[in-house]
Amino acid sequence: MNKDDDFVGAYYNWKEENDLINQSIINEVKRKTLKDGIQQGIQQGIQQAFKKIKKK
Repeated sequence: MNKDDDFVGAYYNWKEENDLINQSIINEVKRKTLKDGIQQGIQQGIQQAFKKIKKK
């Protein structure tokens, strides 16, 4: 192996690790977005229910 091979190997190791980190970040953002969306939907449902109750 020469220096170029070492560099290429290090690059691919770095890229693989970087891809895993990026995927982890993406998954966390998706999870938080879904959680926030569910909470917002619940709040809207509660508000609509109160409005219906007030009308009656």
